Amino acid sequence: MALVALAIAPALRQPKAMTGKTDKNLERARDPWAPELEIRLRGQDQELVAIAYLDAQAETLGIRISTDGQSGDVILPLKDILRDVLETDPHALVVAHNHPSGDPRPSATDRQATQALCAMLRPLGVRVADHIILAGDDRISFRDLGLL
Repeated sequence: MALVALAIAPALRQPKAMTGKTDKNLERARDPWAPELEIRLRGQDQELVAIAYLDAQAETLGIRISTDGQSGDVILPLKDILRDVLETDPHALVVAHNHPSGDPRPSATDRQATQALCAMLRPLGVRVADHIILAGDDRISFRDLGLL
């Protein structure tokens, strides 16, 4: 799929965090890209992954939506991500994907894929700002869990 440029969508209701202690206004101010990712991933019946490319002010340069269409685990499209990074020159990126099962906990595959992505981007000076998992009404963050 092609990278698409887009504007930030209007704010949506933020899902509760795993701890239930989320300040919704703070989350929205801290993560201006979050509503667009939620629009694209919530309510899907298959796992999808979205990669948001961000400039230095955390404004969205573009988003890639991807799925492998065959397995329950989403495979990060590393070649496409690398191509997008070279074309858009982002400051950072955010990975998000959904768990249609309703269980927001990161799988071993989720953790390994995130580590591989960070290792690929580190020499390019691009950081993975977060990896978000959306499941049911829940939203968890690798950043908040201390996994990044």
